[in-house]
Amino acid sequence: MENAIGLNFMMVGTSGAIKAGILAEFSKVDSDASTPGDGVKHVEKTFTTNDKEVKVKLIDLNNQPRESNYSSTSCFKGVQGVFLIFELGKQDTFEELQDWVTETEKYAKKDIQKMIIGSKEKDVAVVVPFQDVQTICNKYGIEYFEVSVDSGVNLEAAMKRMIDKCLSKSATQTKVSTSNDSAPNSPNVVGGKKSDKEQRVDSKKKDETEDPKKRKRFIFF
Repeated sequence: MENAIGLNFMMVGTSGAIKAGILAEFSKVDSDASTPGDGVKHVEKTFTTNDKEVKVKLIDLNNQPRESNYSSTSCFKGVQGVFLIFELGKQDTFEELQDWVTETEKYAKKDIQKMIIGSKEKDVAVVVPFQDVQTICNKYGIEYFEVSVDSGVNLEAAMKRMIDKCLSKSATQTKVSTSNDSAPNSPNVVGGKKSDKEQRVDSKKKDETEDPKKRKRFIFF
């Protein structure tokens, strides 16, 4: 779509079957799937959110070894959001999630949006304690969604949440840039600085936005 906003999201994690299932789910309706020669798979799909058309390219590194293909800043070139995926029924996939988070923190841009996805499978018992998921989410300030590849529950909700986060970040950056350009002439700025009251209000808003304990972070089904 000509006027659609374009966003690139990447899926990482050791749960190859789950990532393939997510790609398959998004390939069912209104999407274009492709597997380039490097083996990296992706699906493109258009979403409508807040009256905006957003074309998302969802990329899977196709379970390539993290050590040789993921540990690079070039891996994240042009990527706005990263889904870190593990299976709730397989403890080892969660244990390796820490490494994926660490690599993302190290090589991705600081403003890249991240989300942890825990996948439930039908008739598979959950073995990963929620407290462990909560710990890693709070440590890095990352939101968490539980999804089902079998039924598709929460997959679109997670995608739209990531879209909203990316668009909100972009709008905030634009607003800050515009504000900085006009700051000396702003009626709310005295001598190029905000008043103590305005600074306290801004600080409170920042705390509510950034503090993991002050915003909803865990989405279940």
